[in-house]
Amino acid sequence: MTDGGTLHGVFVRHRHVVVFGAQRAFGHRVVEALLALGAHVIAVGPLRTELEALRAEMRQHHNLHTAECSSDRDGPVRLLAGALRRGHVDAVVFVGDRHEATRAEEEALWRAVADVNDDPSRNAETSLALVVARPAASAHEALAQHGETRDVEPILYDPADPAPAVSRMLMCLSSPRAERARP
Repeated sequence: MTDGGTLHGVFVRHRHVVVFGAQRAFGHRVVEALLALGAHVIAVGPLRTELEALRAEMRQHHNLHTAECSSDRDGPVRLLAGALRRGHVDAVVFVGDRHEATRAEEEALWRAVADVNDDPSRNAETSLALVVARPAASAHEALAQHGETRDVEPILYDPADPAPAVSRMLMCLSSPRAERARP
């Protein structure tokens, strides 16, 4: 149940979150949960058709915007820079999958967030947070990760039962500084 943007201690209402990998099934779940709790979301993926399908699934939600982005080194940097020029961004989410290309996407995003946070014109208090989610190798591995997630560990999710991982991700995003440090 939601009540004014909260769900058992989750506070994301009016937060601005950029979700890379929104075209993936778990990305859909994260976007849906953020919107239900009152967040403003930019859903990012490589194909406009997948993003438009997401918009239709979310019933053209007024807090949902979409952006097509390449996964090369410059794509995430340009997208984040553009989003920051247009307004406020609180956090960045990356939803991966089991494909090897996902690791390259994740690395490009880590570099993009680091570039933004290293910009001397930005206030250190407003550094971007990055939360990463990857599928667990097994349901057991996803269940074994409970409670607090350490700063350098991704959130692992079970594709057959993503709800616990969505809750962990929302808890990470609701903390005042949901920052994830690069190992």
